[in-house]
Parts: sequence; C-alpha cells; structure tokens
Amino acid sequence: MITRTKKIQKLAAVFLCCTSAFLLFSSDESSSRKLLDRSTNENLLIVDAVTKTVDLNIVAHNRHHIFTDDEWDCAVFTVATDQDIPKDNEVLSRLKKELNCSVTRMPTADIGDFLQYVNPTFVNNYDYVTLLSDSIFFPIEGEMALKPSKVIEKMKKLDIGSMQPMIKSGTHHVAAFIEESDRVGCITQFPYIETSAQFFTREAWLCYYHMLHYSGSNGWCYDLCMPKKCPAVVEAVDSRFIGFQLKNEESVSNMLKSSYVTSKKVNIKEDTSSWDFSEESFSHIPKDEEEADPFRTCKKYECEYVQEWHTEIGDLWCPKDKSPLKVSKDGIATERTLGTQTFNYPWEKST
Repeated sequence: MITRTKKIQKLAAVFLCCTSAFLLFSSDESSSRKLLDRSTNENLLIVDAVTKTVDLNIVAHNRHHIFTDDEWDCAVFTVATDQDIPKDNEVLSRLKKELNCSVTRMPTADIGDFLQYVNPTFVNNYDYVTLLSDSIFFPIEGEMALKPSKVIEKMKKLDIGSMQPMIKSGTHHVAAFIEESDRVGCITQFPYIETSAQFFTREAWLCYYHMLHYSGSNGWCYDLCMPKKCPAVVEAVDSRFIGFQLKNEESVSNMLKSSYVTSKKVNIKEDTSSWDFSEESFSHIPKDEEEADPFRTCKKYECEYVQEWHTEIGDLWCPKDKSPLKVSKDGIATERTLGTQTFNYPWEKST
C-alpha cells in the first residue's frame, strides 16, 4: 500500500510539473511569457553608472520623458550597495517595472568595467547606442529640450559617427566655447567629446569598444583617445539641444523645480574661471603607482595632446540665420575666427 501511494504521489508531481510548464510556455501568453519577447527597438540606452539614490531621480526623469521605452531599450548599471540604494527603493522599482530598464548592480565595479559589458554581441541588434551619465539632466520642454530622434536624424544625414547635445558644466569647456563663439543652434565637429550623453552609431561604438581595456576601469581618457584609435569616426556636438551636469543633491533638487524644465529658452553662460587643470590640482594622485594613476589610459595609448579647437573644429550644419564656420584642409578657419582655447592636462608638458 505504501509503495502504491508513493507511485501515485510521484505521478501527481510529474503531472503538476508538466502542466505548469505547459501553462508557462503555451501560446496563450502567460505574464511570464512576455519576458521572452524580442524587442523591436533599434536604439539602446546605457546608463553608466548610478552611485546614489538622488541620481535615480534623474535617470527616471530622462527615461520617462526623453529616452522613452517605445524607441529605446534601457540598461542601467549601478555601483551602489544595498545600503546606498535599498532593493525596495521606490524609484529603483519604477525603473525596472514601469520604465522597463534592466538594472545591474555591482558595487566593486567602475564606469570603465561596465562599458566592457556593452560588447559587440550586446549591441548587435541596435543601430544606435547612447551612453548616458547618471548625473545628466535634460529639460522636457522648450526650444532646447532634447529630442533623440532629431539627433539621430542629423547623424544619418551628415554621416556623423558620434554626437551629443551641448552639456553645461562639462569638463572640456564645450558649452562655454560654443556660446562665446556664437555657435548655439549649430552642429559642430569637435576633436573629441566628453562622454556625458554620447550617441554612437553601431559601427562607431564597436570601434570605441575595441579601445576599452581592463586597466581603464575608471573610464578616464577614452574620450581623448578615441580620435586616435577611431580616426574615421566624425564626432560632433549638437547645440540645438542642452543638458546639465548636476553635481550634488541640492543642484538636482533645484533643477527639478526650476524654470529650466519648462522654459522656452535657457541661459547657457558657463563660468570656467574656477576650473583648475594645473599640476598642483592633481598632486594627491600617487603617480608612482600605475594602478592608482587615473590617466594611465591616456599614457597607454599616447593620446596626450594640447587642445587647440580653433584648428580642429568646423560647423557641419547651422540654421539659416547663422553663417557656418568653414575649416580648410590645413585646419585654418576660412570665414570666421573663433580664437584659441588652449590648456594643458596635468600629464602633458607645457608648450
């Protein structure tokens, strides 16, 4: 009797298991089945990398309003621990469930480490990839509100491999240079782009990817080295659109409440007087320890050079009310003179 009872229990267990499997994978579409559906989006958004709770608000804002899930697949990387951002955080849950972003948490990783996960297999089915910093905020209304489809449209038409909107408070002075040179509204080629909200064609991203190295975990210098490693890729800044790099919780709170969100125009004047690239400002870096040197990628690829934008930029497109800057083959402006903005990075010798 006991043996017969065990056989019946075993058969019942097998039946329940098979029934569950049938329900899960049947063509009637269970809720779990939807997780297996292929995406039809041609664009991929990579957010690299969230460090604290306040940044989640910016990421959720940009995902909901700018890089929407009807056109963009989304992957978010975070270095935050469970203590930094609890698993039950409301915004984190919203990113996953409502905004359809996959979230990878790895506290021991860094920005450059995550980039290596965005490999050729990962991006094979996408036409465009955008790398977005967690601290970049985009207004949702106004003349300079970012429209990703418009960026991609111009990239296709002008054969641009990598482009990003003008970012205020970026490290490389781009916003200040464009404003002071009266280039706002133009699409201007630059020698390199600081990765804040950088759009790549698939081909441009694959070239960028092959430059990545495990020793460059902090992500520094890849922007400076890309022109040397990927010389065929045209890089440009689209100053029809603007974003803001928010550096602390107060600036995030103020921006979310400010007129930038809905204003028709924004003031892009940028004060760069306090920026310090002198050798002394990096004196805390132990240069004798290769692994602790944040500039090791620059040294690895020997891409240290003095920035002279007046010989390396030109307008690829401008609205009808602006006269485009034309640059001859020898790099000298033929119609407009923008002046020179030159500074040396701390690993370079002064010239």
